[in-house]
Amino acid sequence: MAVLRLFLQLVIFGCMSERVLVAAFSQSLDSDFTFTLPPGRKECFFQTMKKDASLEIEYQVLDGAGLDVDFYLSSPTGSVLASDHRKSDGVHTVETEDGDYMFCFDNTFSSVSEKIIFFELILDNMDDVDGSDSESWKDYVHGTDMLDMKLEDIMDTINSVKARLGKSLQIQTVLRAFEARDRNLQESNFERVNLWSCTNLVVMLVVSGLQVMGADSGPGAPSAVPWRKVLYERQPFPDNYVDRRFLEELRRNVGVRQYRYWPVVREASLVAQQLSCVAVFLTLWWYMYEGQLSPFTLLLAGLMSALLGYALYEALGGSTEGRRTRLADLQSAAIFLAFTFGFSPVLKTLTESVSTDTVYAMSAMMLLAHLVTFPYTQPSPPGSLSLNAALFGSVCLASRLPGALHTFAMLTCALLVFALWPCLLRRLRDRAEWGFPWAAALVSVGGVCGLASQSPGGALLLALALLVLTLLCPLLLLWLQRHKNNIHGPWDEAEIREDLSRFLQ
Repeated sequence: MAVLRLFLQLVIFGCMSERVLVAAFSQSLDSDFTFTLPPGRKECFFQTMKKDASLEIEYQVLDGAGLDVDFYLSSPTGSVLASDHRKSDGVHTVETEDGDYMFCFDNTFSSVSEKIIFFELILDNMDDVDGSDSESWKDYVHGTDMLDMKLEDIMDTINSVKARLGKSLQIQTVLRAFEARDRNLQESNFERVNLWSCTNLVVMLVVSGLQVMGADSGPGAPSAVPWRKVLYERQPFPDNYVDRRFLEELRRNVGVRQYRYWPVVREASLVAQQLSCVAVFLTLWWYMYEGQLSPFTLLLAGLMSALLGYALYEALGGSTEGRRTRLADLQSAAIFLAFTFGFSPVLKTLTESVSTDTVYAMSAMMLLAHLVTFPYTQPSPPGSLSLNAALFGSVCLASRLPGALHTFAMLTCALLVFALWPCLLRRLRDRAEWGFPWAAALVSVGGVCGLASQSPGGALLLALALLVLTLLCPLLLLWLQRHKNNIHGPWDEAEIREDLSRFLQ
C-alpha cells in the first residue's frame, strides 16, 4: 500500500503543467563570473532587480600584486549601498527595489599589476514576490484529499533539497576561488624566489671575476711592482698574495739524519742489554727464593764482579778525570754496605702486611718503569726516576726472601746491576767501541740462559724480544726514514738571529 500511495503521488505530480513547475523551482537564482581587471581600469556590472527581492554579492581577488581591489555597490537612484577599499574579498547583501543595481571593481590605484577577480551573484524572490502565483498550482490539482501525504509536503521537501544543493554548489564555487588564489600566490612566490636567486648568483660570479682580473692586471700586479717577502712595509698587494717564486725556496727533509744499519743495531743493543739485566736480576732472586743460591755465594760473586769492574773502569780512564779519588769511592761503597746491612732486618719485614700478589705486582710495575725511564742516551749515571724505580722493585722482591742476609745480598746485587753496570757500559761505549757490543751480547746471553733454567717458555719469549729490538727494529727505522717528507720554506716561523743581549743589560 505504501508503494502504491507513493506511485500515485508521483503520477499526480507529473501531470502538473510546466507553469506550475517553473513557479516551484524559480525562487532563487545564482551565477558566478571570473574576469581579468587590467591595471588602472575599472569594470562595472549591472543587475536588474524587482521590489522586495534580495541581492547577495560575494567576490574574491584570485591573483595580482597585493590581492586587493576597490569595490562599491550602487542603487538604481545612484546612492552607494556598500563599498570596500583595497580588500581581497567581501560579501554584501541588500534588499532591492525595482531597477538596475550597479556594482564596480576599481583597480585604478595600481598602474602595473592586473587582478583576476571572481564574483558570485545570488538572487532571491525574483519570480513572484507578492505570492499571487505561488499557490496557483493548487488549482490544477484535484482529488488529493484521499492521500495521506499532501502535494504541498512533497513540494516543500523538493524545495528544501534544491536549496541545500544550491548552497553546496555555492560553497564549492567559493572554495575553488580560494584554492585558485592560494595557488597563484604560491606560484608567484616561487617565481620571485627563483628570480632573486639567479640574480644573486650572477652578481657573485661577476664580482669574483672582477676581483680576479684586478688581482692579475691591476696596479698591484706583479708585472707592475715586484713583490718582496718583507714585514712591516706597505706593498700594493693583498694580505694573502703569494708570488710565483714562493715555492722556489721549498726544501724537503732539511737536517734529516741518515742512518746506517749496523750503527743503529749497536745503539739498539743498549735497550736489549738493559732488558737482559732485569732478566738476570730476576733469575738470581728466584734462585735465592728457592734456596738454590746462598747469600754468601751471591755476596762473594758480587764483590769479585765489583772489583773487576772497578779495575776495568779505571783502566779505561777513570782516574784521569780527577773528579773522585779511589778513597772517596771506597768510603761511598763502605757507607752503602753498612747502611744496607744495618737496615736489612727492617727491609725484610717492610712488606709483611702486604699480600704477596700485591708485592709481585708492584715489583713488576717498578721494573717496567725502570726500563721505560732509563736514560739510554746517557746511561751513566742512571736517571733518578729509573734508578729509584729499580731499587724500589728490588726492595719489594727482597722482602719475600727467607732471611735478613738474603735481603742484604739481593739489594747489593741490585746496586751492581742497576747502578754500577750502566756506568761501566757507558765507559766501554766511549773508550772501547769494539768491546761494547761484546759486553752487551754477553749480558743478553746470560739473561736468556738464566731464564731458560727456570722457564724455557719465558727464555724463548725473551730471545725473540731481543732479536726484534736488536735486528728488526733498526730495519723498520731505516724503512721509515725513506718515507720522511718534512718540508721547509718561507712559511716557517721567523728566526731572530740578532744578538739581543744588549737590551737585557
